[in-house]
Amino acid sequence: MAYRILIVDDEPILTELLSSHLQDHGYTVSVANSSDEALAKLNTRPNLILLDINMPGMDGLELCKVIRNHIVCPILFLAELSRLTQAIYEDKVMGRIPEAVCVQLMNRYEAERADKLEQRAHLSGELEAYQQETDDVQQWMKLIREYAKLEELDRPTLLRLIKRIEVGEKKVEDGCTVRDIKIHYNFVGYIEA
Repeated sequence: MAYRILIVDDEPILTELLSSHLQDHGYTVSVANSSDEALAKLNTRPNLILLDINMPGMDGLELCKVIRNHIVCPILFLAELSRLTQAIYEDKVMGRIPEAVCVQLMNRYEAERADKLEQRAHLSGELEAYQQETDDVQQWMKLIREYAKLEELDRPTLLRLIKRIEVGEKKVEDGCTVRDIKIHYNFVGYIEA
């Protein structure tokens, strides 16, 4: 199951580029170029929303509040880096800002871009971990359904279900000798009783 990402930005060029890049990396992507369109696409149940802050009509912050009333998923705000870069370049060419200021602003831009790349890498790692957990639970549920009407446990069945068993030290409780036993199941690990 591919992760579903909803990109919300009023700049179609940016959404197309980002969408194409994410699809190339195996994500299912929906695009909305307005707040109304974004709200209509919440039924796709995205695992992540990439949201522009400055949009006409309802801005990204307002939209974020509305989205939170409908679904729960991570929301990352997109900075308007392309607009900022273009404005800085135009101001430099027109002589409105000195070269040193332009260099300083471009360095900030590059730092923010590097930060966004790092965030994307971190987010990709989290999404992959979540996907693995989801796959593990689905595999576990498949096994449970398969063995739901099991009448006898045999060795092969136990080996498929159980990863390991931890047997604790002997201790005496209320005059009885007892041991703690922890069963770690395949796919889901230890389940606290």
